[in-house]
Amino acid sequence: ISLIGNKHFDDQKLLEGLNLEQGQVYYKRRADSHTREILKLYHESGFADAQVEQGLNFVQDVNVVNIEFNVVEGRQFRIGRVDITGNEQTQDKVVRRVLDEYGFAPGQLYNSDLTPRQGNGKLEQYVQRMTLAEEVIIRPVSPGNGADNRKDIKVDIKEGQTGSLMFAGGVSSDSDVIGQVVLEQRNFDITDWPESFGEFVTGKAFKGAGQSLKLALEPGTRVSQYSVTFSEPYFQDKPLLLNVR
Repeated sequence: ISLIGNKHFDDQKLLEGLNLEQGQVYYKRRADSHTREILKLYHESGFADAQVEQGLNFVQDVNVVNIEFNVVEGRQFRIGRVDITGNEQTQDKVVRRVLDEYGFAPGQLYNSDLTPRQGNGKLEQYVQRMTLAEEVIIRPVSPGNGADNRKDIKVDIKEGQTGSLMFAGGVSSDSDVIGQVVLEQRNFDITDWPESFGEFVTGKAFKGAGQSLKLALEPGTRVSQYSVTFSEPYFQDKPLLLNVR
């Protein structure tokens, strides 16, 4: 087992945790997974253009195969500017605080393993889930500045439907006629008061901070009930969940 071309990481660092030892039976599938693990370590450490290829040297007389990992490290990149587009309702800070949880912010090492070229990466899925977006695409928009080795990033948000209004009615077992109205906004902003009546009517107010508000009204001929539920997933801009009922 040998490595060629690795400078940033020594052999021990690249091979530790691979469960790869001399004398083991060679399986191509397992060896390919080792190649991917080495490449993943480089991508996580900012080497976005790194390449790892596996070379085999068969010694037929003794039924032995020597494995050689050829590494082309390339340059190590940090994140430059992060531009967020497509978020007409959702505030920038709602997206950035989710990125911050993964250390994906200006000045940090550019972890390209989180946003693979084929899309639907781990970070894209997480941002999509946390912002209730229909689709999220994160891509570098610059090849990297030769002077400071930085990549500018574009985060493109395709916003989804976050509000709903439901009406229902019926008769209970004791002949009480009841109704139900449920209003829910999953991208609520308690501080975004409308500047005009039109903003309130069109639903442009009270939106964009990633909070959740649910109003449930159950008027009846005998008994009426109501409930209000408010949720803030980033209390004081920290990943602390606040629920109020």
